[in-house]
Amino acid sequence: LNVGFSKELMKVISSFLERFHLDSRHGLVTVRNLQQIRNYFDILDVKQTGMLDDVQFLAFMKVNTDLSRAKIYKVYDLFDVNESGDIDFNEFYLLCCMLIAIKDNQEKLFLFRHSRICFDLLDTDNSRSISPEEFETFGFLFNFSSSSMQQIFKEFDVSGDKELDYNEFRMFTFACIDRQRQIDREKLTKRGHRKRTPTFPPPPPANNEYMEREDVRDTDVRNNDVMRNVLDVDNTISLVTTPHHQQITDDD
Repeated sequence: LNVGFSKELMKVISSFLERFHLDSRHGLVTVRNLQQIRNYFDILDVKQTGMLDDVQFLAFMKVNTDLSRAKIYKVYDLFDVNESGDIDFNEFYLLCCMLIAIKDNQEKLFLFRHSRICFDLLDTDNSRSISPEEFETFGFLFNFSSSSMQQIFKEFDVSGDKELDYNEFRMFTFACIDRQRQIDREKLTKRGHRKRTPTFPPPPPANNEYMEREDVRDTDVRNNDVMRNVLDVDNTISLVTTPHHQQITDDD
């Protein structure tokens, strides 16, 4: 399987999510990180309903991703699993795990670990199969190109009914994880090559007197990271609390 990526990759730009990483075995965050995500959800939930409406969800995605308004609403509809018109915490948590996977370039691993959940997400009409149109939505979420989507559908639609059932979809996830391992090996090879590249110290001064050197640590780096996290949250709150008619009007 030669899976290509979309030219317009979805980017996660949040310093809040930057601190989190998924466990490689289970593809989930730790319990401690889960509590931090829960606290963030409660901050977004300014109405204290235990749910996020479309305006609050739009604010969260605008701050944490580079997606356009139209694509954000596609994601909103997709993650509203119970079709309640709102996003509850379980749905929000799943979204955060997916965004963390995208941030760390572990989309394929996430897909493999949570193939059943991803399949149910994409099966928007509850037909127990995924249509080409539904699969296009999947490609947009995981940064696959349209040409790759067509190729994948052709290769894994074993029954030839132009629908992917769960077994066919599961076969696709196995191919994805093989590709992920290949990418990881290529990264390790490049990293090892860089480490083996010899580096030489600069020559001493002409008078053979070495200049005194002092390593200065930037003690403000960690504080700056904390401030960026706070700014992210404040920006999100300001967007959430803005009246609906004053929300972002650009169509991106």
